Amino acid sequence: MFDILVGTGIPAKYAVSMIKQLNPKGFESYELIFNHWPLEDIKEYAKKVNEIKENAKISAVSFYENTMLAPDVYDKVKFLIENAKLLDCNCVCLFAGADPEKSVPDNMPLFKKTFGP
Repeated sequence: MFDILVGTGIPAKYAVSMIKQLNPKGFESYELIFNHWPLEDIKEYAKKVNEIKENAKISAVSFYENTMLAPDVYDKVKFLIENAKLLDCNCVCLFAGADPEKSVPDNMPLFKKTFGP
């Protein structure tokens, strides 16, 4: 058997203030959602989050935008993958996306091109 942590997803932009409020309520893990937020200073951000998370875990970092249709979104996802370790996190969640005008089989070449590397 395994233990399940009590957690919640929170906007990364507000993580420092929200984690301070949620830790005393018994939350044990947090998914930091980075949608619509610039990621330039991830090292300083990670330092702040790591200082206040106490015994809680950053269970995931995430970005839920259409990765396959926007190169800038793909770049942000790649950036999160490369920097999740700064938050002692080994899980990156995302919305892979698709071209809504195409069927799933017709989207597979674009999926392979985007996520192959």
